[in-house]
Amino acid sequence: MKIQYLSQYVGSPICIADKATPIIVPFGPRCSGKSLLLIRLFRYLRSCGNVITVDNIFIRDQRYKMKCDDYIYGLSSRFPEQLNKIRLPLLGYIISCRGRKMYQFIDMPGDMFFNRDEIDDQSTMYISEIISCPNPKIWLFLAEPNLPLRTRTEFVNRISKICDLSCKKDRFIIVANKVDRLPHLFGNNGVPDVGIVCQEIKHEFEGLFDLFKETHPIKKLWKPYSFYFTPFYSFDFIENQHPLRIHSSSDYYPGFLWKEIIKCTKVKI
Repeated sequence: MKIQYLSQYVGSPICIADKATPIIVPFGPRCSGKSLLLIRLFRYLRSCGNVITVDNIFIRDQRYKMKCDDYIYGLSSRFPEQLNKIRLPLLGYIISCRGRKMYQFIDMPGDMFFNRDEIDDQSTMYISEIISCPNPKIWLFLAEPNLPLRTRTEFVNRISKICDLSCKKDRFIIVANKVDRLPHLFGNNGVPDVGIVCQEIKHEFEGLFDLFKETHPIKKLWKPYSFYFTPFYSFDFIENQHPLRIHSSSDYYPGFLWKEIIKCTKVKI
């Protein structure tokens, strides 16, 4: 499937050749941690025997080839935050240890979806193109704590537009990202209380949960909302040290996210 507006943005033809495999789409403001979330998830999946590859022909451009090389290197690099020095979207695949293509993923620069400082309608066209792809989508909505009110409001508004345009086979996961910034919500076991984190996000992002109210008369009796939910954080960055030291978060976080992705799509491992 040709992607017209994204092609104009990068200056080269873009095409998603696989029209069936579900696409994981992280969504959030610039600097919300979308790329780092994927890198942490992929490191966890590789440790479980899965394979992460990139689609080398998604964009026919020499810069994109360089980005693909950087991305694969970045999966093992000590400095994953440097992956976005080439600001192009990237398409890749998650392949199971049995060789089955399970998911595609698309990693988009945050300012292509929306910029905290500059809200325009251009990003709406990029989002619409992703939605129009026939593949089922798994949207990961990165709800970061302590954002400015204006950004939170725009975030909810844009998610509302995505929900309006999406089809029945699309699924939605609200990711409470950078949850390490909420240490008061952690229990004695060293992990956050998921129920309390969920309520915290509901309070901060007014109207977000209402977008996913379950309408089925039976399902809503035990599940009032149709989204899935997971707390997450990717890495600890140890400042004031040279070189910068980075530690991966506990496997609890990518493991929790992966279970939610599998649960909402029922893809065979």
